[in-house]
Amino acid sequence: MSLADKINIAIAVISALSVLFALITVVEIKKDRKAAYKPAVLINPIECEFTWDSNGNEIWMESMAYNSAEKIEFNEDGTLEGTINIPIKAISESGLEKITTVNAGVGNARDVIFEWDENNINRLNEYLIKCNEQKKEFMYIDKSVVFTFNDGLVMTDIPGKHGLMYMVSNAGETYNIPVPMAYSILIHEIIKTKKYDEDLPYLFLSAKYYDVLGNKTEDVFLVQIKPRFIKEDEAGSGKAIFQLIPALSTP
Repeated sequence: MSLADKINIAIAVISALSVLFALITVVEIKKDRKAAYKPAVLINPIECEFTWDSNGNEIWMESMAYNSAEKIEFNEDGTLEGTINIPIKAISESGLEKITTVNAGVGNARDVIFEWDENNINRLNEYLIKCNEQKKEFMYIDKSVVFTFNDGLVMTDIPGKHGLMYMVSNAGETYNIPVPMAYSILIHEIIKTKKYDEDLPYLFLSAKYYDVLGNKTEDVFLVQIKPRFIKEDEAGSGKAIFQLIPALSTP
């Protein structure tokens, strides 16, 4: 091989290495640019407390009046069976309990959507029945979630999505997300049985959002239900404290 050939080979290798280095540099610049705008939505744990009277009725719910004028239509095999007047409490989805969320990333998050998994209610209801078989007829779902208490029905909306237009970066602001009322009722009923164990079902909550460049992130959080305290007196009234502890699920 002549000297000229060796020089040409060396030049070609140096050129190839220069192109490769340039490509790596461009990729790293893009990564750094993307990271500079990347949001990171996190959910904080919360502690909740509730009390009930000697009949097992929760104090917050007892303060709400039943509406006896409501009519419920019962359908069987697709036909209308009739209507009856029964005591009903319709409770909004504003939430008895709320979790808080922040954007801990360096960039703002926009078009944020939080959505509870549609199977959370069934998982909670199945666990309640496991703790107390007499609760088999406690809940049913039609156009809303309906609970059968001794003195009437309690109705609440089926959990839906909760949206935020934006979340500022660097945990600059805390945002409240309501825990669906149906979840609160079922969790409370489970705890009041005092027959739960360590395998309480997780709640699944997804968060979908965009950064300012339009890149989409989809996260799933597993929310652990952790009873912390329960005390009941001889008359049957009591108090309980539990925690909801979210953790980001990893693939």
